[in-house]
Amino acid sequence: MPRLVHRRPSGQRFAKRAIVVVLLAATTPAFIATPPAVATVPCWKEVINDEYDGHIDRSYPLLCYRDAIAHLQQDQLVYGSFKNDITRALDVAVARLRARGTKIADSTVIPAGERSPSRDHGLFALVANYLGPGNASSIPIPLLILACLAVLLVSAASTGYVVRRLRARRR
Repeated sequence: MPRLVHRRPSGQRFAKRAIVVVLLAATTPAFIATPPAVATVPCWKEVINDEYDGHIDRSYPLLCYRDAIAHLQQDQLVYGSFKNDITRALDVAVARLRARGTKIADSTVIPAGERSPSRDHGLFALVANYLGPGNASSIPIPLLILACLAVLLVSAASTGYVVRRLRARRR
């Protein structure tokens, strides 16, 4: 029976193992004690998402409104009314606060505007609102309709191809 001999690691091996053990011992408490990072949405993005339906429903600091206007993309500035809507809501709210005698600073929370009474737009508007995008970064309805149409056309073409192949085999 072979005899087991306990060998000591060489000096280099021992030094490498010691370094790894020391590094693990030093960094483990940092990983255990660190709370998990929470992904937060910047307040300017929340303002843009909130304004997506044409009205700002929540209260945000003044700085968030200014950052939202600064972060608008070129197409939103040219073709959309986001900048005008956000600026109008901000101006109305600031005027209301000044009329009350409130000092305005970047950290001043701007209250949400009054919501206008909703109007009945019919069946199509009801369905579009139910199925529609929930915020500014979601997929638009026309793109979803085009994707469904493309899937239907591809499935019709593949069905025709399969039917032709089956008929050719029978002959």
